[in-house]
Amino acid sequence: MTLKADTRYAGTIVDGGIYEANSGTLGYQLLLNCEDGATDFIIWLTPKSKEKAEKTFVSLGIDPKSLRSETGLDGIASQLAGMDVVFGTREEEYQGKKRVKVAWVGKPKEGAASAGSPLARAAAFFADGPPAPTSSPDSEDSVTF
Repeated sequence: MTLKADTRYAGTIVDGGIYEANSGTLGYQLLLNCEDGATDFIIWLTPKSKEKAEKTFVSLGIDPKSLRSETGLDGIASQLAGMDVVFGTREEEYQGKKRVKVAWVGKPKEGAASAGSPLARAAAFFADGPPAPTSSPDSEDSVTF
């Protein structure tokens, strides 16, 4: 399968590491896996994106102090590998070619049921709970649409 644009996914970080673009710009590349396939997300390490990069690492549970040393940066991959994450996608066009890219990544919120597709989660919602109370059309509890 292929990733869809403008979609929120539940996935896993497979690996991560320092990335250097052809231009020499540094980034930290996260390799991601989800139900629709594999993709990546690059946390760019530029002066303009420094605050956003640190915020992203912190949202993934990385201590900001570990970003300040080679040893700390080298140990991040082992902290991230296997981590459950949520991420969002968007369509981007570059030099006339369209592709779906990851726009953001973060940890699932505590207690949020983010695993699985929305359709599967909605079905599980109704399957797991007690049966809905029944009411007659004339009762005070009935809801008219």
